[in-house]
Order: sequence, then C-alpha cells, then structure tokens
Amino acid sequence: MKNILLTIFLFISFTKLSAGQFSMSAYVYYSVEKIFTLSDNTMVWFWNNKGILTTSFGTNAKSECKGTERHTNNNITEQFFICEATDSQGEKIILEFNSGKGTIDAAVGNFTIVSGSGRWKEVVGVKCIGAYSQITPFENGTFEDATAMWKGKCDVADKTLDRLINYKRNN
Repeated sequence: MKNILLTIFLFISFTKLSAGQFSMSAYVYYSVEKIFTLSDNTMVWFWNNKGILTTSFGTNAKSECKGTERHTNNNITEQFFICEATDSQGEKIILEFNSGKGTIDAAVGNFTIVSGSGRWKEVVGVKCIGAYSQITPFENGTFEDATAMWKGKCDVADKTLDRLINYKRNN
C-alpha cells in the first residue's frame, strides 16, 4: 500500500512539474479559391490565408495556410489544412489541422506540429488545440479578404518550454 501511495504521489508530482504550456495567435486575411457544390446543403471549400503568428514566448512569424473544408448546413463537417510559419530567424514550423468543427464564423479543433526547424524541432509531434473566430466577413459579393483571428494552445514539458523560450540560433 505504501508503494502504491508513493507511486501515485510521484506520478502527480512529476505531472505537475513537467507540464509547461505555450500559445500561438494568428491574425489572417483569407479567401476561398474554389467552391464545389455537392448538393443543396453540402459544399466543399478550397481556401488560403496569409497573416502573422505570435507566440506567448515572444517569437513572431509570417504565416500561410491552404486547405479544404466540407460544409453541410453551414457547419464544418470535415476539414484538412496545413499552415507554415516562418519566424524572424528564418526558422519554420508546419501545423496540420484535420478535425475542426464549427461554422463559417467560428470553429475549434485539434492540430499537430508536423515539422519544424531550429527551435521548432523541439515540438514536432506535439498535439495541440485551437480555435478561430471571424473578425470581418468576406467582401460584398465575393469570397475574398475576410479576416479572422486564431488561438492555439500546446502542452509540453517544462524543460521543452524553457528550451523554446531560451533558444539561441547557431550560426
């Protein structure tokens, strides 16, 4: 019994000590490149966006995403897209989204960091959660230049977070 309690205590202590968190925010312009109408209530959208990405530890980047969504009755029922961000040191992070649920105006979903260089190598494979909200709708009569904001949150070990924060690029 003593060993079980000790194991539980160590597990809880380790979990709390090793849990760090960082967030990312993006502000984008997006446009729809093509819409396929499958039925009266189902459409598939192919879209892209460009914007800026910031992190809770002070790294800034330019970003670009391309993807597709299936909309049924104005709800997102399927989604897949990839975003690439290049930070001020020229290092890249690539995020993959494939499970968003919501509407055209707002959605939540999981994403995975699938590739990265420099500091971002530390977090390849990390699964995160994010949400977006439309700021302004598409321009009148078009599917162009809508704006949105997005926020993502990733849980990592404290030591990983420290390395992200204190990263120094080798030249």
